[in-house]
Amino acid sequence: MVNITIADVAAKAGVSLATVSRVLNSRDGSIKISEKTRQKVLQSAQELGYQINPFAAALRSKRSGVIGAIIRDIHDPFLSLLVREVQKAAHDKGMEMLMGHADYDAHTAERQLHFMINHWFDGLVLIGNLSTHSLLERSKQSGPPIVSITGDSSLPIPQVRTDDAKGVHLALDHLIELGHHSIGFLGNLEHGGVRTRLRAFKDYLQHRGFEPDESHILDARDRFTAFERSKALFECRKTPSALFCASDQYALSAIRAAWYLNKRIPDDLSIIGFDDIEEAADSFPPLTTVKQPARELAITAIDLLTGFIDGTLDTIAQSESVVEPQLIIRQTTATRV
Repeated sequence: MVNITIADVAAKAGVSLATVSRVLNSRDGSIKISEKTRQKVLQSAQELGYQINPFAAALRSKRSGVIGAIIRDIHDPFLSLLVREVQKAAHDKGMEMLMGHADYDAHTAERQLHFMINHWFDGLVLIGNLSTHSLLERSKQSGPPIVSITGDSSLPIPQVRTDDAKGVHLALDHLIELGHHSIGFLGNLEHGGVRTRLRAFKDYLQHRGFEPDESHILDARDRFTAFERSKALFECRKTPSALFCASDQYALSAIRAAWYLNKRIPDDLSIIGFDDIEEAADSFPPLTTVKQPARELAITAIDLLTGFIDGTLDTIAQSESVVEPQLIIRQTTATRV
């Protein structure tokens, strides 16, 4: 197989080696190259079958054009949606994305992060809560820029997150306006974001003049436990008239538990979720929820990351970016009878 070089491309196009190099590598924008010449070089390269060596290009530019993403749990519907949006946003900026799956394991997350920090990634995005504090502290001075989306607020890196407290307020205002005064809470309290939502839930209920009932606050480690905890609550004599769920996944489990007990949603019980995953609109009945705008979160994170990579943004000045949630009213909430 013949190895085609830029000298071959230059000879075919009738231009200098330097011109071919500038066109193919998009370098030295201070020297203008006409569109006619650029197209001649590109056409010659295509006809000859010339392939740019990505490793050589990375060595020259000190950029790989690749970012890494580490996701806490690929099976989480919202995080899965979010990583797809991050990839789209990266592609829109002309970058490729490679992903690692931590699968809830801190050692796996640390290993993947260590690999990406040391292997020519231009920047990294952490998606979801990942326990990587010590390595992040060590990498701040010499590693690539890193941005966290919906992660632990204590991480020593720039954060992009939804305003959780405002999302909870939107949900509770909606339920209270419908006449619900006894409102339960369902979520996985192992997650820092869920604990933040629970604090906002309790504080805002008290602000609105209602005392949270601790027996109506349910901690569930997964969607199966969420089903069982919801079912047990709905079987009690003292049942709330509405349930706020810290994720749509848990809200869908609560709906299944209600149907199992022949409770009608929303006639007997109103349920509201958080995230607006793809399944929310297709559930029966369609789920009322608080939307975390995944596309906006992803674009904000990639805009920050590219700014840090290019040196046009300061990581200290851009320590946190907050995106506004939105209440999506569907058919699982109704006026209390």
